[in-house]
Amino acid sequence: MKEIFFKDFQPLIQFFQAIPWLKIWQMIKYGFIFLDILLVFIFIFLIFKVQKYLPKEVKLPKKKTKKIESVHQKLVKEKWHQILEKLETKTFESMKLAIIEAENLVSDLLKELGYEGEHFPDLLAKLNPQDFPSLERLLLAHRFKNEIIEKSASEFSYEEAKENIKIYQDFLKDLGVL
Repeated sequence: MKEIFFKDFQPLIQFFQAIPWLKIWQMIKYGFIFLDILLVFIFIFLIFKVQKYLPKEVKLPKKKTKKIESVHQKLVKEKWHQILEKLETKTFESMKLAIIEAENLVSDLLKELGYEGEHFPDLLAKLNPQDFPSLERLLLAHRFKNEIIEKSASEFSYEEAKENIKIYQDFLKDLGVL
């Protein structure tokens, strides 16, 4: 019975034995190696072609590039310039408003960075003093701002206001936005 079975399949067995499997395997292997190399070159080519369509912040750095400022950073600098202009008018109301806006700017930036807190001191409590050298002074500036608002202080000097604005400015530098 085995002989009949093998006789029927003998031509099929001979057909498969006659196929040069080693050569076919090598052709497949070298074909995939060639395909891998080709795909790597296509990928590298596409990276450079697509680069011109990417936003400036995502572009691959080129040699001797100038520091690219994000749009957000420019807006912060514009807002800070407006705060400084209010301070320079030297009227009580504009200096008071400059101090309040400076704290609001810092608060908004901290919230955008992912720090959570309902009030400004809650946000500051989440910060590491080693990362922000001006943090203790920032708490003093916050207390000064609260005195201005709560007590409706009608008197503080331009120098005091300028000193407190400088504290907010130092903190913004610590954050890397100024």
